[in-house]
Amino acid sequence: MVSTGFRSFPAIFQGFLLIFLGNLCDASGNEPQTAPSGRPYFSTVSLETDYPAPILPEIQEASLYTQSPPRPSWLQPQKSPLRNYGSSHSPQTVNIFGAEIVPITPGFPNYDRWTQQISSPSFWQVLPDGLIFPSYLAGPKEARLGGVWNHDKNLGWIWDATAGGRLPLLRYGTKDRVLPEGFQIDLEGAALVRLDYERELDLMAADFRVGAPVTFGDKRTQYKIAYYHVSSHLGDEYQLRPDSQDRINYYRDALVFAVAYRIQRDIRIYGEVGWAFFTGERTKPWEFQFGAEYSQLYPANRHYGSPFFAINGHLFQELNFGGNLNAQLGWQWRGTSNHLFRIGLQYFCGASDQHSFQENYESKIGLGLWADF
Repeated sequence: MVSTGFRSFPAIFQGFLLIFLGNLCDASGNEPQTAPSGRPYFSTVSLETDYPAPILPEIQEASLYTQSPPRPSWLQPQKSPLRNYGSSHSPQTVNIFGAEIVPITPGFPNYDRWTQQISSPSFWQVLPDGLIFPSYLAGPKEARLGGVWNHDKNLGWIWDATAGGRLPLLRYGTKDRVLPEGFQIDLEGAALVRLDYERELDLMAADFRVGAPVTFGDKRTQYKIAYYHVSSHLGDEYQLRPDSQDRINYYRDALVFAVAYRIQRDIRIYGEVGWAFFTGERTKPWEFQFGAEYSQLYPANRHYGSPFFAINGHLFQELNFGGNLNAQLGWQWRGTSNHLFRIGLQYFCGASDQHSFQENYESKIGLGLWADF
């Protein structure tokens, strides 16, 4: 009798187990599913009752299993509203049910909607990243690090090099490194030299420039009020030549006001007026500068780079408001801190960009390298 009861016990136990599993499925409204491990999986959570919509925020979920029925719209995968990255970056995903989390890959902001982006709060920053008013790409007298190997039919092969840079000192504004907004004080300085390739790299002339730009504006429009000093000198080797020119005592202490405007995210036009309150011989107060440039802000940080084009005009009162025109065309690479490296062709014509030779006409074309910090 006892042995017969034990023999029937497994069948009884299996029956109770099937009844229990059937009631469990009916209570949840879902049929058993098979997990990747091969074991049965049952959804016992009613999302509408156990996790009502007002409690959980809109999040992204990477679930290991296919849910049936579909999840409510407030639990469907969505792009994170807290980030605005390009297509090359993985979206943020969160899983509250224990699935693997896909991390965010730090990257460069996507500026496709650059004018609609909400600006971050403004605050004081010492030595911030980026410039509110970037240097003119084709400006021959801008403080940067670079050089152009030029050829002129009268001068032969020459090397016009710039050794300098521009440093942001203080900003009250946003922390955006590419299109910052607010108020900023910079410091600039450079030595702009000319070396003669055909005479053992003799120093022909050098212009020394130092300045303090104060810039302010938003993503669309930027302004600059600056002071700068420039002085020009002939090279020792050049002055020993029998055909050398007489030295001109050229210097300027000037105040500058400039406006730049972005027609589109990557296209900028600008105009500048300068008035020198302290000048040397053959130097008069007024000067004007203007230009346009195309330079991608994004996705120019990618390893293959992007094209750029820039043109600049500079007029001087001592030349009866004549001057020079400089055009550049080439390829650029832009880093995540908005540092810019360029290589390209340059064509320059008009009054020499070395102030010691300003009364000479030059027409030169060359290959250049430029770096802005």
